[in-house]
Order: sequence, then C-alpha cells, then structure tokens
Amino acid sequence: MYIQKHRAKPLNQRRAVTVAAIFVAGLLPVTHSFAQADWPNKPIRLYVGFAAGGPTDVFARVLARQLSEQLKQTVLVDNKPGANANLAAEAVVASPADGYTFLYNSSSIAISAGLYKNLKYDVRKDLAPVSMVMALPTVLVATSSVPVSNPAEFVSYLTANGAKSFFASGGAGNAQHLGMAMILRNYNLQATHTPYKGSSQAYPDLISGRVQFMLDAVPSLMPHIKDKSLKPIALATAKRLPELPGIPTLTESGMPGFELEAWYGVMAPARTPEAIIRKMSAEIAKAMDSEEVKRTIVAQGARPLETGPEKFTPYLRAEIERYSTIIKAIDLKLD
Repeated sequence: MYIQKHRAKPLNQRRAVTVAAIFVAGLLPVTHSFAQADWPNKPIRLYVGFAAGGPTDVFARVLARQLSEQLKQTVLVDNKPGANANLAAEAVVASPADGYTFLYNSSSIAISAGLYKNLKYDVRKDLAPVSMVMALPTVLVATSSVPVSNPAEFVSYLTANGAKSFFASGGAGNAQHLGMAMILRNYNLQATHTPYKGSSQAYPDLISGRVQFMLDAVPSLMPHIKDKSLKPIALATAKRLPELPGIPTLTESGMPGFELEAWYGVMAPARTPEAIIRKMSAEIAKAMDSEEVKRTIVAQGARPLETGPEKFTPYLRAEIERYSTIIKAIDLKLD
C-alpha cells in the first residue's frame, strides 16, 4: 500500500503565504475606509413619509436639491406616505446601512414609538439621528364665539363648561391631540376630543363653533387669526413670537418649560458608518445656510434647528418619553 507523506512547504513559500494573508486581511478595513472617504459615489435616496405637494414634501425637495449641488450626487426624494409616516421609516430600516438611504420625517416618529404596539421597527435601535432641520411653532386657539382671550379665561371657561366643550385635532394620536391632552391635564380640565382627517378639515367646524379649541401650527392658523375668525389664546413656544404680539406662552401661564413644536429631521438606518452620518450632518448644516432653504423656512413660518446627532439623539429620546407618558395617561390605544 502506498501512503503519500505530507511535505512541509519550503520556508520562503510559507513566508510568502503569510505575507499575502496579512496583506489581504489588511485590505478589508482599508477598502471600507476608502468607501467612506469616497462617499457619495452614487445617488442618495431620501424617503419622505408624507404625500407629494404638501409643505413637508416641499421643504424636503428644496433640501434635497441643495444637498445634490453640494455633494455632486443626485439626492432623490421618494414619497412613501401612510400609517402616520411609518411606511417610510420601515423602508429606511429595511435598507442597507451604507449611507445611500435616509429618512426625512417629523415629530410623528417620536409619537409612533409609544402609540403603536405592532410597530415593525424600534426608533431607538433601528434608526440613527443625523440632524434636525426645522420646527413649526404651535398656538392654542379658540373659536371667536367663546368668551376666552387668554390662558386664565381658558381655564375658567373649561372649569365651568368642560362637560360640553370640544377640542379638535387633525387625527387621533397626533401631536395636536396629545399636546392638548397635556395642557388639559396640567390645568386639571376636561374637554371632549374630536379628531378629523387632517387639520384643514377641522377648521370649518372650529370657525363655526361646533368645536371650541384647537392646538395647531402657527402658519396654518395665521390666516384665520388675522381675519379674527379664531382667537389666539397662548403659544406653546419657549418665547413669544413677533408675529403674535401680546400673546403669552404657556410657559409663563402655568406650564413652566412647556414647548410643543412640529419638528422635522433626517435619520439613517442604524449602523450607518459614523463618518458618513457626520458628513451628512455637516452638509445639512451647510444647506440650511443657503438662500433657497432660508427662504423656504421663512415662507413656511418655521425656524431652523441645524442640530447634529449629538443633540438630536437625546432630544428624540426625550420626545419619545414625554409622548409615551401622555399616551399611557389618557389610555390611548391604536392598532
């Protein structure tokens, strides 16, 4: 029987194999590093959780156009509305974490974390904050027929008439609904919630007096405030606004530190390389300083935020916590 004996490779051949293995192993992080340094080298997709043509979409497209100019790569806006903007978030979470997919969403994403039991993603674990971009101030208004013009009169009126009073919102579980619930609980008041399919559908009933109160974005309500069909009661902002002189904030009217704004920001799939997140954050900050973006922010009645991941991450967690708290307090459940 013939048995082949194992022969050791010559020393110089073994050395060559070892050197080659070390070289190949060393290529992996180097190649990855080059990929990040070369980013972006193909188009970027920006998912928007709202329908085309609305104010959220309009700003997202202006931002995408400016980023395209800066990055020398096309930033494509992909509208994926539905399920309180969660469909867009799901699409981003399911995408590769390679720096070519981002999410443009609103404060609704913080609400979803505590509102939906069967959410297909975890905001804290599956998405990485990149940068906030802007926020819309909100104001509490009353229909012109109720004898309420300031926070004190608001409290007195609902103390006496809470059982037959109604407040509107653009939908159950949105920021308008939950913000108003926070206000009522703070003052120990009651009023019945009347949800509509969007703010614009609530306005006719609010103006006619079928519902008496609403918390909504200042720019949306301003035309009705100017024609005096609605009365501003208090601002849910940190400071008073020049466009509403004389209207106090809730912070100075019995709710210290209370702010409620509709904010917007950019996120990426978790595990996206930190270098790419930081570069995109820097590019967004640069874009926010462009004239076109500035004009769009002013036109929408918003204020710029320009915060990077260091500020966005704790802010997002705090927003999730406070919305989850009020959702539990009012025992709100949605499928």
